[in-house]
Amino acid sequence: PQGLHGDERRRLLMGVVAWRGPSQIDGAPLRLVLTCLSEPSANTKTGDVIQTWILRDDISPIDAILTGGDRSICGGCIHRRKLGGGCYVDVYRAPTFLWRATTALSTDFGSALSAVLRVQKAIRWGAYGDPALLPLTVVRDLTYVAQGHMGFTHLWKEAWAFWASEWFMASVDCHREQRQAEELGWFTVRVGDDCLDTELWCPARAAARKKMQCKRCLRCGGLRAPAPRHTVIPPHGPHKRVRQSLAMLNQLPLFSLEDLE
Repeated sequence: PQGLHGDERRRLLMGVVAWRGPSQIDGAPLRLVLTCLSEPSANTKTGDVIQTWILRDDISPIDAILTGGDRSICGGCIHRRKLGGGCYVDVYRAPTFLWRATTALSTDFGSALSAVLRVQKAIRWGAYGDPALLPLTVVRDLTYVAQGHMGFTHLWKEAWAFWASEWFMASVDCHREQRQAEELGWFTVRVGDDCLDTELWCPARAAARKKMQCKRCLRCGGLRAPAPRHTVIPPHGPHKRVRQSLAMLNQLPLFSLEDLE
């Protein structure tokens, strides 16, 4: 953005720590980092949006996934490596770089708020980590000054996370979960290779040649989205992790006509 001086530009390049606090799951210390505040995002699916990363504050993302400490930021998500899943996020790259680059930084919510207001972009909640673990006030205040938002949570079954239905989609992994989340009042995003009558395919998926990036669609913003819809996206990421995700999905209970009764 224009008007940024050298020192501020370098600081924003490596991320801004907007919040630190305990995990609702186990009390472990967490860190919220915002990126793409001074340079465009290279993510071709989302487009140029602000990316947010929820990290363990005390251990690296690599150590977290190896020890199971990523439960603090991902809950019981079946795509966690420790559970045999194939999460599409490569923690050896961006999450680890950001963790190292921001470990010594102080928390500065005011700077984060000013930066989001200045860049005039949409904000993507949860490039890594579950955004329902953040305080409502943090999500609300940063989203209010952004140009739209998107986000998913695997914690939709938790009563304490229901506030997030206004801002995020329930990330579900089978037909049964989709129906359950819908009955609880959530809009859903499901990883799968089929599409129910109540769902729409994600227009940013590879099969659609990414005809509309997330920054334009903004469908996945929970109840506050301009036009929220239940959405399906195929498993994505490196081929090995796609196969792992499909294997995990195949272990979930199958959907049948009895589920509609």
